[in-house]
Amino acid sequence: MAEADQFAHLSSTLRRLSLWTTASAFIVLGVALVVLLGWILDLPNLKSVVPGAQFMKPVTMATFVLAGLALLRGRPRSDTPDLIGTTASTLILLICGLTLLEYVTGFDFGIDRILFPEHLDMPGTIPGRMSAISAVNFIFFAGARLLSPFRHRTAERVFVIISTAGPTQAYLAILGHAFGAPLLYNPFPATSISPITAVTTMVLFVGVALFRPDIGWITRILSAGTGGDFVRKTAFAVVVGIPVIGWLRLQSETAGFYDIRTGVALFAAFNIIFLVAVIWNAGYNADINDSRRLQLKVRQQKNAGSFRRRSLAVTDVVRPLWARS
Repeated sequence: MAEADQFAHLSSTLRRLSLWTTASAFIVLGVALVVLLGWILDLPNLKSVVPGAQFMKPVTMATFVLAGLALLRGRPRSDTPDLIGTTASTLILLICGLTLLEYVTGFDFGIDRILFPEHLDMPGTIPGRMSAISAVNFIFFAGARLLSPFRHRTAERVFVIISTAGPTQAYLAILGHAFGAPLLYNPFPATSISPITAVTTMVLFVGVALFRPDIGWITRILSAGTGGDFVRKTAFAVVVGIPVIGWLRLQSETAGFYDIRTGVALFAAFNIIFLVAVIWNAGYNADINDSRRLQLKVRQQKNAGSFRRRSLAVTDVVRPLWARS
């Protein structure tokens, strides 16, 4: 019975992982479709998705389409890579590798002007070329996608490193745009990444991380134990809550409500209060979950003991009858 329950739980988990990966793929493809319509209709708000923000370049949009297909055709925990996903990932490596080679050598392969060359009138010396940071992130994604079926230790380590580096950089870019800090989204020339590109990159790496739920940062989030409960209760709150507090502090300080020293003190105080509340809530829920698990275990042991006693009682009754016959 226990083995049947474990198999049912594993099957349910695999179905959920496949569903989440598919959802990530459709989000990426949906964003790329909106940007594509923006370029076809020449509508700036659709090109950037976020009105007034830096817009996504055509070659970046096309690469997101390939990445979405690589996710959509993938199967988490499958040992057999599919042709479409592998081909899409290989094309991503080719496009982004050539892009980085253009930056390094100064040679122009013209891949940034294949789509909508008549609309590429953006300011800059390389108006349509994909950002170097975006190219690196796409290479990380494609590498993780191609490495996901392999169970070799080296392949798994590389998968964990690149599937963590990509969303980390995208998260920093999102913070840079939110706080108006160019150093975080444009640290060097030709490395600027737009807000919608950063957000879509985050979704992309969540999807590829689900291909290997047994390794990397996604393992802690999906864990069924107390540690997993704690991470799920705290990670999202910290990743979103602290930047929100910092943004509110920046806006209030810019508006002249207080000076910089007061702002830093208030930021530290609110962070402490916020983190204590998050940790306390996570601990409280962890205790409740542990209590429920203990009660379930005791109930299972009682049921097993009751079944054993009944079996012995039936045996005591049947054995004399069997002996007489």
